[in-house]
Order: sequence, then structure tokens, then C-alpha cells
Amino acid sequence: MNPEFKRQLWLELDPGRVVVLAIVLGALFTLMGMLDARGIPGVAVPTVALVTFIAMTVAWGAHRAGESVLAELRERTWDTQRISALSPTEMAWGKLFGATSYAWLGGALCLAVFVVTASHLAATTIALIVLQAVGGAVLVHALSLIAALVQAGHPNLRKGLLGGNVAAVALGLAYAKFASGLGFDGHLVWYGITFDSFQFNTVLLLVTAAWGVLGVQRMMCHELQVATRPWAWAAFLGYLTLVAAGSAVGPGFGVMNMLRPITALGTVLTLVATYLCALTVFRDPLALRRLGRYGRAQAWRRILEAAPLWLVSLVLAAGLTLLSSALGPTPESRPKFGEPLGLCALPLLLYGVRDVLLLLTVSYGQKGERAEITTLIYLGVLDWLAPAILGLIGFELAQTAVRPLPWQHPLVAALILLGHIGVIGSLAYKRYRARIAPP
Repeated sequence: MNPEFKRQLWLELDPGRVVVLAIVLGALFTLMGMLDARGIPGVAVPTVALVTFIAMTVAWGAHRAGESVLAELRERTWDTQRISALSPTEMAWGKLFGATSYAWLGGALCLAVFVVTASHLAATTIALIVLQAVGGAVLVHALSLIAALVQAGHPNLRKGLLGGNVAAVALGLAYAKFASGLGFDGHLVWYGITFDSFQFNTVLLLVTAAWGVLGVQRMMCHELQVATRPWAWAAFLGYLTLVAAGSAVGPGFGVMNMLRPITALGTVLTLVATYLCALTVFRDPLALRRLGRYGRAQAWRRILEAAPLWLVSLVLAAGLTLLSSALGPTPESRPKFGEPLGLCALPLLLYGVRDVLLLLTVSYGQKGERAEITTLIYLGVLDWLAPAILGLIGFELAQTAVRPLPWQHPLVAALILLGHIGVIGSLAYKRYRARIAPP
């Protein structure tokens, strides 16, 4: 058996805790059964069983998944685990499913009660609800563990208990909101094909949960310093793009009918991924230096292994920007979901390049500990406060120079943003050189 998984089982499944869990859940469902007898039969018990599953398995399990790493960091035992002989897959499996074993035990009891008492639902509906519950819990646990691994690899992020609890509660509430919005009836159109919405969402949730488990394994590889190439991240972004574009593709399978929304949404999603990775994953200045050295040596495999995820996302966004610009047409106003971007994609990409350079400039400065929040403040002033003030006092030309709108003269907006990039890029390079080769 996986040693880490076995260790977590010994820590979590204490016989006394298991007995207390069985007694508490038994008392809760007995009380709900008494309420069922006085009210509408067969409603209170299965409803409370699902609510208890969300509270215990989803929310508490997410807390335990994240704490399996954060507690090791606080107790200064994580470095010992990192140098152990366990592979990233063994470590990821042990943390993800071993640290949440107590929550899964309670969740299994809740789902068993739900299956037995939900006699007013069809067997197919019950099976789909159980699959959604399990898949949603795995996805939330995986996201919580990924967030904890991001914190572990970032020297400036706090590893406190409060942050993990808040993240677990937020993920649990988000899942509860998603689950409450799923109806048993209804249909949706995806790539012009009509699907049962409940069955489609179940399959989508299970597939996304599998991606979450793979994400935990890849992040564990990164934390244990096992070299990987970014194919999984690129494939995941492709998966998100194809899923999101399905609702924007109209009937018919024409090439242009499919390519335009796919490239438009792919451009936006890869840019969002660029911001997300740049703001959360630690920006090691030596990573860029290694990339330069590998590039001069034409070590392409090393380049792929050393490339940070924000740079991978930005390169993918650049490729999709070229496709979006070529496919057109260019909208004259703010494009809606799935509409072609045309030349608007070019200034959107340059906005991403400019903002990442600004983040690197702040990160490589003397006070880069709070680079993320400082950069967000700078961007708020640059993109919202300053243009609003200039617009109120009638300086429309200055307003355009500070924040050019991509859908209004996109080529002019691109030229203005290139000027922004030149100024910020020169400052970023100066601070980068001072950081890697201080006087």
C-alpha cells in the first residue's frame, strides 16, 4: 500500500472518531426520520443527507486536503517529506484521498442513506446525483490541494490556518451553489447537438474532476522538483476552450462556424490563465535566466521543462491571437460571449503582456513581498481610476492614451500598448538584471 496513504489513514480513521461519527450521523438521520413521519414522507432524510455530505465531505474534506500540506509546512516537516523516496503520484494520492478519508467515510454513510430513502426519485436520477456528489467532492478537494501546493512553493504567501479554512468554505459554497442550480429536467445545445442537461453536467463534472486529480499530480511534481513538460496544462486549456465554445457554436459543422468561437474563447481563456498563473505561482527570476541559457544551447526539452506556466499560457494566447486576427471579422463594439474577436485580439494580448511585465517589475523590486496586491492596485489606477478622471475633465485623448479600448481602432490601441510595453519592459529588464546580478 502507498506509505503516505497508509499514514494518513492511521491519522484520520481513529476508532474513537469513527464511532462518534456513526453515532452523530445515526442520531441526525433518526431525528430527520421522525420529522418525515410528521410531514412529507421521504423528503427530510434524503435532503439532509445531501446537505450533510456537502458540509462534511465537500467543505471539511477540502479543508483536510489543503491542511495535509499546510500543516506540514507549519510544523516544518514538509521538507522531510519532499526528500523521501515517494514518487509525486504516491504523494498526491496519499494527500488527496488519505487526508480526506474521514470526510469520505461520513460522506459514504450520507450517500448510502440518500440512496435508501430517496424513493420519490427514479433510479437513474439517484445514480446521477451520487456521481455528481462524488465528482464534485473530488474536484473541490483537488482544487484545495492545488492551492496549498501553490502556497508551499511561494515563499511570500502565508501558510496560516485561516486562509485554508476560508478557501475550503468558499469552494464548498461554490459547489453547493452549482449543485442547487442543476435541475433534473431540461436540455442544452452543445455544438449543435441537444443533450439532457442533467446527464451532460454529470459527465462534465466527472471529467473535470479527473483533470483536477491530474493537476494535483503535476503540481506535486513541481513541488518535488520532478521535471515535467507543460503538455498537461496546454491540454487542459484546450479542454476548457472546447467545452466553453460548445454553447457558442451554432447549428451546422462548418469550419469557420466552429473555428471563430473556438479561437475567440481560447484567446480569452489563455489570457485569463496567464493572469492567474502569474499572480499565484512564484515568479523565480532565475527561471528566465535558465530559459535564456537553454535557448542559446538549443536545448528544447529543457526549455519546455523550465518554462513557467504563465509564459506557456501567454505563448498559447499569442498563437490563438494570430488565428483570431486572421479569421475576423473585427467587432465595432464590445464583443459578446463567443463572438469573433478579429483584430481586437491583438490589443487584448498586448494588455496581457503589459500587465505581466508590470507584475515582474514590481516583483523584482526591493519590496516585492506584496507584488501581487501592489500590481493590482497599479492596474486599478491605470485602467480604471486615471481614465475615469481624465474622462470627467474632458481629456479624451489622454484617456485613450492611458486606456485604449480594443474594439475602437484596434490597430491604434495596439500601437499605444506597444508604447506602454516599451516603457514598462525597460524598467522590468533593469530590475531583473539587478536581481540576478546585484552590484
